[in-house]
Amino acid sequence: MLIGVIVFILVGCGLFLYNRMTVPKYGVLAVTKNENKISFKTQLTVLTWNIGFSALGAKADLVIDGGKNLRALPQGEIEKAAKAIANKVVDIDADAVLLQETANAGFLTRGVDVQGHINERLTAYSQCFWADFQTRFVPAPLKLCHGMASYARNHLLQTHALNLPQDPYYYYGFLKKYYGAIIQEYPIEGKTGLWVVINIHLSAFDEGANIRKLQMKALFDYAQKAYEAGHYVIIGGDWNMRLSKTEFPHMSKGKAVFEGYDLIQKDVPKGWVICADPKAASLRSLSSAYVKGQTYTSIVDGFVISPNVSVKTIETIDLGFEHTDHHPVFARFSTIG
Repeated sequence: MLIGVIVFILVGCGLFLYNRMTVPKYGVLAVTKNENKISFKTQLTVLTWNIGFSALGAKADLVIDGGKNLRALPQGEIEKAAKAIANKVVDIDADAVLLQETANAGFLTRGVDVQGHINERLTAYSQCFWADFQTRFVPAPLKLCHGMASYARNHLLQTHALNLPQDPYYYYGFLKKYYGAIIQEYPIEGKTGLWVVINIHLSAFDEGANIRKLQMKALFDYAQKAYEAGHYVIIGGDWNMRLSKTEFPHMSKGKAVFEGYDLIQKDVPKGWVICADPKAASLRSLSSAYVKGQTYTSIVDGFVISPNVSVKTIETIDLGFEHTDHHPVFARFSTIG
């Protein structure tokens, strides 16, 4: 009996330390379904969407955002949301798709393979998933595998993950969300420069946005070098910073109001442009279930583009936060020169 207890403790400690010390892979990433050899045009449509692992729909709250629950929705609703999100991504029909907070089957998704549902629908796209929050050697009901995914309709030259400055915080002492950017390069018909499309999800709860500022510096250092090399750069995703000073009606107070940092022109390299739709919110608070006009909302999802790229149209698609706490943002870009 005593030996069994000792073995259990040692195994538990080993798993604790292993999960705490293991970091995700940075550098070149594996891509599947990359058989399409057609080059992109000088116009490119891009969709970015934080899908909240399909478990943060309108009825949900979340404890780390001031709510009461870690898993607010039943499995059936998560499954329904995953399928609805996958269908919507297909309907939007973008050349490049940048998703944040997607997930394989696990504890927070109640066993629903969210990533699998999306991959099944995006069969015409190359597919890449990068895990930024996961457990290892943990029993199936408790495992976690969350991250970001990037998809491209046409020819993809390379995909890699850029290591960004990390938030020091650990959940429960051993679970850590790591930060990186998925960078993809697409050839452009008639151009020597490439489309460089960067998928990001920056830190959310760092005091004073100190980590976010460091992440932005690393991100823009890389992006500026790509631009100076003659490439056309689009950075898209969940910035966890307000991209427009638009205020939307709400009755929220305290922690329910996202204490964000405004991304303003001085934060980006000279000549780069912040692109967001000021007409619709892209994020809602998870302190309670969503109620239009009462729940706090803001704009944190969008793009920053290099000086040789122009934005033709940008739209936040208002879905009433039915299946996730973010709205999709769709934009059309074009090269300049």
